[in-house]
Amino acid sequence: MNVKIEIDTNPPEGFQTETTLVNKYFPFAVRHHDLSTFFSGKLHAILCRSYPKGRDLYDLAFYLSHWQDIQPNFTYLNNAIQQTDSSLPHFTKNNWRKFVKSKIESLSQNRIKEDVKPFIESEADLILSQLEHILNLLKK
Repeated sequence: MNVKIEIDTNPPEGFQTETTLVNKYFPFAVRHHDLSTFFSGKLHAILCRSYPKGRDLYDLAFYLSHWQDIQPNFTYLNNAIQQTDSSLPHFTKNNWRKFVKSKIESLSQNRIKEDVKPFIESEADLILSQLEHILNLLKK
């Protein structure tokens, strides 16, 4: 079993946390971002990363297919974007899907597929990284 820990030494303000009890091999508690904040981090990566990363799109599809009504933590998302690209608009409940959709439409399907392939266990899982499916999930 591996545990990956990421530390942001200059985190944007506005994140929310929760604590989860894990009892797989022995009980321990983990304090982590809540779902809305995790989702905002993923949106930030998609919108601001200088290159497309297949795993980001795969994760976006996972979020949208499991939690259809999910909303980003807008305070956290907007603060994160201000840290990296202040030319982007202020994101709200009414516009975030439109801007994410626009970004995804500019990406290469082949590049995304090749980037995500090493991380999936089954070819069938590639459906989550297909841009047309992600765009459909963004419709609401």
